[in-house]
Amino acid sequence: MYVVLVFEGQRWAVPLLERVVQVGFIRKCRAQGWDAMKLETPGRAGSADVLVLFTDNRGLGHAAFVEMKRPGEVPGRLQAHRHEELRRRGFIAFWSDNAGAAFERMFHEIASKGIVL
Repeated sequence: MYVVLVFEGQRWAVPLLERVVQVGFIRKCRAQGWDAMKLETPGRAGSADVLVLFTDNRGLGHAAFVEMKRPGEVPGRLQAHRHEELRRRGFIAFWSDNAGAAFERMFHEIASKGIVL
């Protein structure tokens, strides 16, 4: 997916960066009242990009790990392995190449765990 930039009458098609997708997802999560942050994990290759912390209707805390990709890209084998590790430990972990779709997926994952917001 490309974004068209126009400057002084010139038009450029620029690839949509992963960072733009991350920021869109983080903003949606924060608007929901969740604490969403970009993760920096030196020395831990394959870690998710975004950590989302939220509480349920009983005040219990939960965490979700979300890997954001540029549109059309998919996670590598190591990232898929890390997500599987997190899911085995009971966390929400998934990837998406679209901020809106990732936000909707959060609600699906929360509901599938029986968490009531």
